[in-house]
Amino acid sequence: CVSTADVVITATDSETPVLADAWLKEVSHISTVGANAASRMELELETFQRAGLLVTDDVEQARIEAAEIIRSVHAGQMA
Repeated sequence: CVSTADVVITATDSETPVLADAWLKEVSHISTVGANAASRMELELETFQRAGLLVTDDVEQARIEAAEIIRSVHAGQMA
């Protein structure tokens, strides 16, 4: 259960979120490392969009293959 976790790490090839926003504490560190295709996403958009800090090793590549970023841009939640 992640509801009391300060740190949550995912490494999957899931095409649907593996973490529900409702499961997480208000403030947690979340690292996702498995979603490397536009069809894959490990987080619900609500979790992604309430992040205080987003870090990636390659911004341009993330805009191509990170579904959370792609969907947030299309929803007008991110530039």
